Amino acid sequence: MTTSPSLSASPGAVGAVGAGAGAGALAVGTRLSWTTAVRLEVAKMRRLRLWPLSLALLGVSLALSLPLSASARDDLLNTVTDPWPSQLLLVSMTAALVSPLLVSVLASRLVDVEHTGGGWNLSATMGLTPGRLCRAKLTALAGVLAPVVGLQVAVPVLAGQMLGATWALDLAPWLTYAVSLFVLDVVACGLYLLLAALVDNQIICVGVGFLGSFISLFALLMPPWLAHVVPWGYWAAITPTATSGDLSDGTYQVIYQDPSWPWVIGFLLLAAAIFAVATARLDRIER
Repeated sequence: MTTSPSLSASPGAVGAVGAGAGAGALAVGTRLSWTTAVRLEVAKMRRLRLWPLSLALLGVSLALSLPLSASARDDLLNTVTDPWPSQLLLVSMTAALVSPLLVSVLASRLVDVEHTGGGWNLSATMGLTPGRLCRAKLTALAGVLAPVVGLQVAVPVLAGQMLGATWALDLAPWLTYAVSLFVLDVVACGLYLLLAALVDNQIICVGVGFLGSFISLFALLMPPWLAHVVPWGYWAAITPTATSGDLSDGTYQVIYQDPSWPWVIGFLLLAAAIFAVATARLDRIER
């Protein structure tokens, strides 16, 4: 693996970020504990306003998935078939559109401060090698993704029940999807962190996120085998719904269906292994 020039940049403005979190009192050469390292990343996220950014993208997701129109409310309340699978499919479509962009923006913003401020060297003097620093960033970002994913899935359900949906809700597919979406978002965020760490220009990382959003959305229309060979296709692969019937004869409906778990689990394990191996190699970069 080649070393990005940014990983050997001189110390600079990142010290100000650390100081804002109480790191200014730490002497050079002090080895930070894992808890302190994660807390410093959380402090950086506050200074970089990643929470408002995450909530803004969450708002976009909810605006697209909530039953706001009269026709959407009618489909939810006056249907002869279970409306909840259709609602879950809509949530999955909006998540496929928003999630790749969300994780890429979060990763690029949190890594960019290290490039521009020389944070790689400064962190290394305190025992945070580049790989360990990336792992701390992923841990901190997982704390952002957990409530965002929870609200992405829970708010449409609560809205439907408040509107008076009469069909009983089967919680199992929704909970399974929420957990799968969270794990996939975290794993994808780890891969975007690696990309952001290895390139100076963060437009590349965000651009890949934009591209991934469109690919993951269209993956819902792809044959399953094709969606499984495209990394962004797994936002579609975890969707626990399928369509059956035909619109022309009135038999069309959305039903619950288990995802292809061997493919999904295999991809998650492979992506996690790539992140672990890559960050271990970053730890051995010579300065």
